[in-house]
Amino acid sequence: MKKAIVVAAIALSAFAVSTRAQLLPPKGYIGLYNSEAFGLHCWCPIGESAWGRIEMWVWCLPSTNGLKCAEFAVQYPARGILALEEVEYNTEFALRVGNLPSGVSACFADCQTAWVWFCRQTLWVRTTTKAEIELAPHPCCGEIRFASCAEGNPLESVIVISPFLGINWEPDAYCYACQEPLELMIGAGVPSWGAIKSLFE
Repeated sequence: MKKAIVVAAIALSAFAVSTRAQLLPPKGYIGLYNSEAFGLHCWCPIGESAWGRIEMWVWCLPSTNGLKCAEFAVQYPARGILALEEVEYNTEFALRVGNLPSGVSACFADCQTAWVWFCRQTLWVRTTTKAEIELAPHPCCGEIRFASCAEGNPLESVIVISPFLGINWEPDAYCYACQEPLELMIGAGVPSWGAIKSLFE
């Protein structure tokens, strides 16, 4: 009886892995998003306020071969538009080299077979100027690419499904899902002006 249960469990596990692989695309996806749910692409202004806090997330979807590593860069707008807090990287990385502006390469300890977040960062918008953050090729290779979980971890090209994170954009064809930020109110449970100003020093 126990042997039959073990065999059934192994068969069910194999079916689940096979089914999950079938749902993955032939090429992996990567994108910039404004939420943990990876559904928002833009930060929209409210009134005349020039201050707002947003979250930038980089999400990856493996190909049918799984995801072991990823490498890319992030281009930020001109100095003075954003204040950047420290980047938080996924704690499941076994190895990480570089940083977002100059190019980052990181590998997971285990093979990834579903949507997984690579990193997140809090950004403080300090102007009403329209701008964008953009995923960019890693300078070392001129590409945005993944390393799969296949033998030898071969490199794969990817589809950049959400290349921009719009700042101060109005809803349009790209910003069909546009999050309105919370206006900053000094003394209402948010950082003081001094704390915010220190981000730019």
